[in-house]
Amino acid sequence: MEGSRAYWVYLQKLQVDNFGRHGCFFVLERLGIHKAAQSFAKRADQEVRRYIRGSNEALKDLTHQDVMHKRVCSFAAYELHLPGGARREGAMIRENGFWSASTLRGGKCRWLRAAQNLKVGALVDRTLCSEFQTLEELCDIFEEAGGTDLATIRTQIQPWLCIMESVSTSLARVPLLKADPRKEGIGQAAWQLEDCLRDRLVTSYPSSLEKVAHADFLYTRALTWMLILTVFETPSWCDNENSFFNWISAEERCAIEGVPSSDILLSNVPYIPPGVGLIAETVILFVIARKLLLERALQVRYFKPIGVEYHSMWVIRFGLVMCIWKSLDMLAFAIFRMTFRTSFIARTGFLVMLPSVRRLGHCE
Repeated sequence: MEGSRAYWVYLQKLQVDNFGRHGCFFVLERLGIHKAAQSFAKRADQEVRRYIRGSNEALKDLTHQDVMHKRVCSFAAYELHLPGGARREGAMIRENGFWSASTLRGGKCRWLRAAQNLKVGALVDRTLCSEFQTLEELCDIFEEAGGTDLATIRTQIQPWLCIMESVSTSLARVPLLKADPRKEGIGQAAWQLEDCLRDRLVTSYPSSLEKVAHADFLYTRALTWMLILTVFETPSWCDNENSFFNWISAEERCAIEGVPSSDILLSNVPYIPPGVGLIAETVILFVIARKLLLERALQVRYFKPIGVEYHSMWVIRFGLVMCIWKSLDMLAFAIFRMTFRTSFIARTGFLVMLPSVRRLGHCE
C-alpha cells in the first residue's frame, strides 16, 4: 500500500499522465515488453474495425446528440501454457466506457489499482479504460487457469500476451497522410465546424485531411475559372482551323462571309485562342477529376467501413461520368475541330453537383 502511494506521488510530480507514443514504447522496451509484430497489428486493426461496425447501431442515440463520441478500444490475444502440457488461448476486445467488464462489476477491480489525482486528466476514471479492463480480465483468466494458488500462477503458467490499443472517433486511427498532432487536431476541428455550419452530422472522421481539403479548395477555384472560361473562350462555330494558338480579334475570327461584322452579335469581349482554351479546359478538368477521386477514396476507405455516407457515391459517379464526357468532347474538338461541341452539358453537370444547387431540389 505504501509503495502504491509513493508511486502516485511520483506521478503527480511528473505532471503528466503518459509519456507519449515514443516515450511509452521506450519505457515498455526497458521493461522487456516489446513491440507487437506487424501481422498482429494488422489483425488487431481488422478486429477493432469489425467490432466498431457491429456496434455503431447501438451508439446512434448517443452520437446524434450535440457531442462527438470518441471511441478507444484495446485488442488482446493471449496464450497460456499450463502445467501438464495443456494450453489455453483466446482474444478479447474491450472499449472505454460503460460496456465493459469493470462496469459489470460495479467499477470494482480485484487485481489492479488505477492511478488517481493526476495533474493531466484528473477527472478520468481509469478503471474504465480499455487497457485497464483488458489487463484486469486477463488476471481473472490467469487465476482461473492456475486456481487459487498464486505460486502456481507465478511459476508454472507461461503466458504469451499481445495487446494493441486503437484510438479514434468510431474507427481505428488511420491517418490519410503524415502530420504533426497539433496540425492534425486543428484540421479535424475545422472539418467538424464546417460540417456543423452545413447542417451535416458525422460521428466519425479519419485524421489529417490536408490533401482532400486542398483538393476541395482547388475544385472551387476550378469551377470559378470554368465560368470565366465560358465567357472568354472562342465559340465553336468561329474559325478554329487557323491561328489555333494565336491571338486575333473576335471580328476576324468569327467573321461570316457576306455578313457585315456589325450584324454579328458577339459578346464584345476578347476571345482567347482555341488552343489556349483547350489547355485551360484540360487543367480545370484534371483538378475536378482529382477532387472527385479523392472524395471517392475517402468514402470507400474510411467512411464506408463504419457505415457513414459522408460523400454521396451517386454524386461522385455522376461527376466522373461528366469528366469522361468532357474528355471525349475535348479530344474530338482537338482532332476534328468541330463547329459544335457538347461541353456545355458537362459544365452544367459540374454546377448541378454543387451542394447549394442540389439543396434547391429539396426546397418546398
